[in-house]
Amino acid sequence: MFFLNLLKLEKQYNDILISRSRGFGLGHEFLDIWVPGISKEESIKNFFEAATLYNFEKEFGLKIDKKNIEENDLNKIMSLPKNYAVTVNGEMIEIKLINNES
Repeated sequence: MFFLNLLKLEKQYNDILISRSRGFGLGHEFLDIWVPGISKEESIKNFFEAATLYNFEKEFGLKIDKKNIEENDLNKIMSLPKNYAVTVNGEMIEIKLINNES
């Protein structure tokens, strides 16, 4: 699984809005339909929704450096629904979507 950095994606998204209309230039076309949310939790959900539309949800995850987010956002991320696996590795939070088929 390849993890993308959520905060870098959000920054790049905002930079792109200023410089061009769409496209991240990362070679991952599902990012062309991803739109960051108002909250980190919403950005995460939107990311995986876009990945799922392209059937990439098992290939990509997100990572966030804990020192770069507010405690309120961290608490919401740690409380994501059960179909999200949230793992803390040192100062990095890794998030992936898991199959919830029963």
